[in-house]
Amino acid sequence: MDRSVEVDVKTADATDSVVVSSFFNGVEIPASASFDLFRHKDSYLVHGETDTLQYDGQTVADDQQYFIGVYDPAKKTVELVKAPLVASRITSKRKLSIPRIKQQDVQRNIQRNALGEAFGTKKAKKAILDMEKNRIDSSKLETKQSDIVDSIKINTSKLPTSAQMQDDLNETRVIPQFDVEATSVDDIYPLENIISAKELASIRVESLQNDQTEPKDKLDLLPYSNSRYLLRKLAAISKDTPDRKLKLQIVYYVSLLMGLYANRRIHSKDQLIESLNQPPVVLVDLVLKNFTILRKNNRNYLIDPRCEDKILCYLLALILKLDEYQVEISPLAQELSLKPSRLAALFRSLGCVLKNATAAQCEKLGVPKAIAANYKIASLKVPFKAPEQARRGGGPRR
Repeated sequence: MDRSVEVDVKTADATDSVVVSSFFNGVEIPASASFDLFRHKDSYLVHGETDTLQYDGQTVADDQQYFIGVYDPAKKTVELVKAPLVASRITSKRKLSIPRIKQQDVQRNIQRNALGEAFGTKKAKKAILDMEKNRIDSSKLETKQSDIVDSIKINTSKLPTSAQMQDDLNETRVIPQFDVEATSVDDIYPLENIISAKELASIRVESLQNDQTEPKDKLDLLPYSNSRYLLRKLAAISKDTPDRKLKLQIVYYVSLLMGLYANRRIHSKDQLIESLNQPPVVLVDLVLKNFTILRKNNRNYLIDPRCEDKILCYLLALILKLDEYQVEISPLAQELSLKPSRLAALFRSLGCVLKNATAAQCEKLGVPKAIAANYKIASLKVPFKAPEQARRGGGPRR
């Protein structure tokens, strides 16, 4: 059914009445944040704050012009409003620099003041007198000590506990929960932190273990079959493969996440199941609960930018396991229809290191010499360093 609508586009408003602030994909700005906009000639500055975070941005040196379209459904018109692009960043207030105060040599100051009072000029004596008047007598604070301690106890009692802070952190993360103390790369992202026990139990792979079935036919049994990567994995997993059933279950779950991401514009659970190859309803329910914003009795859902990031990060964590923690960037970027730069950023958010492939790796992978010099590979290694976004609270566990 044709849903196209003819609209009248009005002449663009030349005045700068709004700006567009660009953050990392998936960032949610709380309603409590307040922002101020400053302008100097053609340059703009944005500053906003909450109780714990600070938002700062300035216009990007770019020859491009940006506009926002304001749609009026009654008149079926679109008014273009000029909107300069402001590149912004988020800073924790706790990490703001605090000026250091040098410790004074008290005895030396006492001696210097005594000499100044005895032999100094009127100006020097007045400066010493003013300093003495402004000096804080610590002995007078002793009577207020108990009041200060009680006040601190009352105020700190309202602070969230570490468990509550951890729960809040888990709600906002987009990468699986990791173990920074892991001594084996397999333990950095334990499988149970990516696929729950209920999800794993609902994945049946008996038909995928039939050695008489061709890989292409097995691919059609997966929820999402438009994938050369999945076809290669099915062909590589044989009856001699260690943990064969578990690896096939991972492949099945990867296929479901690929299908969810490929159909992210769909908002109906029934339409999603129809567009996929009829995966188990209980598995679909669990995946939608974990990776989407559910609506209307869980029959409809929404996938916002943060949900997109979470789907992709969990997907990449599983692909790392299937590929023995070394993943080629270019083929996977084509597979997922992502820019290589964005895919690289997602791997970095998982704590991966990105390097150019060695000559031996390029030869083993069959990489043409024309592109071998800049052929990137993402690797996950121990000791594991927690990614910056995760340390700030931007990524893990669902």
